[in-house]
Amino acid sequence: MERIVPDVSVRLMVPGMGVLKLREGVVEVFLDGHWGFVNVNYIGQSEVNALCQTLGFKYGGERYKATDVYLIHTFNSLDFTNEVLKNLSCSENALHLNECSHRNWGEPIWPLESSWDILAIRCLFRNKYGGVPKYVRVPPGQGPVWINFIECPLDANDLQDCVFEWVKSKEEIYSRLFGPAVIKCRTEPAEVPEVKFRLNGTLRDQGIGVLEYFKDGYWGYVCGAYMGTSEASMFCHQLGFPGKNYYKHGIGPTILKYIVCPWDSVELDQCSECLWAYKDYILPCDMHTLDVELKCNSEPFSDYEIQLFGGNSSNDGQLLVNYDNTWLKVSPAGFEIRNVAVVCRQLGYRHGGEINITMSIYENSTNWPWLILVCNGDEQNVGQCSIVERMVSNDWNLYRSAAVFIKCYDIHGPELKMTVSLESDGTVNVHRLGATWQICSSRWSYYDAALWDDVGATAVCRMLNDSFSNATATHIPYDYPGFPATANNIQRLYCPRGASHLGDCFYGGYMGYLESKLASPWQPGACRVEDSYYTLTRRGGVRCTI
Repeated sequence: MERIVPDVSVRLMVPGMGVLKLREGVVEVFLDGHWGFVNVNYIGQSEVNALCQTLGFKYGGERYKATDVYLIHTFNSLDFTNEVLKNLSCSENALHLNECSHRNWGEPIWPLESSWDILAIRCLFRNKYGGVPKYVRVPPGQGPVWINFIECPLDANDLQDCVFEWVKSKEEIYSRLFGPAVIKCRTEPAEVPEVKFRLNGTLRDQGIGVLEYFKDGYWGYVCGAYMGTSEASMFCHQLGFPGKNYYKHGIGPTILKYIVCPWDSVELDQCSECLWAYKDYILPCDMHTLDVELKCNSEPFSDYEIQLFGGNSSNDGQLLVNYDNTWLKVSPAGFEIRNVAVVCRQLGYRHGGEINITMSIYENSTNWPWLILVCNGDEQNVGQCSIVERMVSNDWNLYRSAAVFIKCYDIHGPELKMTVSLESDGTVNVHRLGATWQICSSRWSYYDAALWDDVGATAVCRMLNDSFSNATATHIPYDYPGFPATANNIQRLYCPRGASHLGDCFYGGYMGYLESKLASPWQPGACRVEDSYYTLTRRGGVRCTI
């Protein structure tokens, strides 16, 4: 029987149901006489735009994963027998799938992470859409259905500009949201405030509350993902509290998100928005789970003396902090790799560094108290970090003698002599002291975001060629043939903005609850928690841009 060649070689489908959707859904492409899926891991904005323009949507679209487009109780799973196009590549100017290059079809879905690796897109029918889209989860067939969640950009003209989630029964939405939505339409323009930030809460006059921001006639919330003390300081300055602040992750729309402010910023115009090509690997700002809460006051930042104790030189050793005139050990609990950047910066080292978790060597190592330290990497010293406080209990009872050791790189260290190379699919190889390493880009757990980002990718590309101005981080599937813990993996990597060499970045190993998993960054190890029984992970790759 002769196969019918479709007029359009791209279609968007409801997962597992064979229902054709007009402008969003799981991507299927027609090549070599049959339909198949597309691997999400190699897809950037240029590929999404080419796919959408093939369908007639000239404004392009957004990419996400097939698992974001259906609820397990609503749709069937994908057809695991379909082949998958593994390396679709389109130029920035491509207007049609025919202008793109691709390799041959790969194996069916099963060798991948099931539907986690299958591409879905939403195409834009107008140049108005202002958010990170999710699939409109409309169950196929006859209604009625109820809206469980809706979020619209401020410039939306109708509901087609908005993001929806749906449920099948009225009882289900009532149980979630305690009743139907009620709206009040405004008949006059909103008064524009002189200060476009405000705090909401009973203690707002004391500088404590949930932060709100005024934009385009509406008050909305600020998503705190990736923000820290430098951003909180700018907010507090705008609110009239220019001194010390406390920032933490904590309804109206989310108006402001993913901003990064230089230290000592006092105006929002001094900040910039973080942009990621691969949005599946960032912390989401959905459902107001990360709304910013502030605590501002007029006191100056605390001034904590720090030292690296017992090392071979002044730039490495166990981290101690002089807290209330007592040298305290720092606990590994909650200690992030970004903290290392702050410690090395305070000690006067201007390159990268690394963290190693091992048994404390400081006197009275098993005695209390220990110190908790939480920074976001932009602070100039430990006193400016969001959390510097004594531990109230030792939840990590298996770590009661473990401590944080830090090494700050100097100009003569091997890390400043590292080189890089790329494999054919863009995977980064890091060459250090005669060994080759690859960069883990997997999430450590379901709740984590990957540390491999466009900043680290840009550092790699600048090492390859000074003419590269920026880069996109890619996350490439990798199935290690042996036991994962034997691979040369850089498990955690954080590069500050402006880094042009991996020697200016910060490294760490996986910090587990079992002392047998205490790791230094330069020893073989797995790429995520599940690697003890599940070997498919991702490695960091790049796309360089001149």
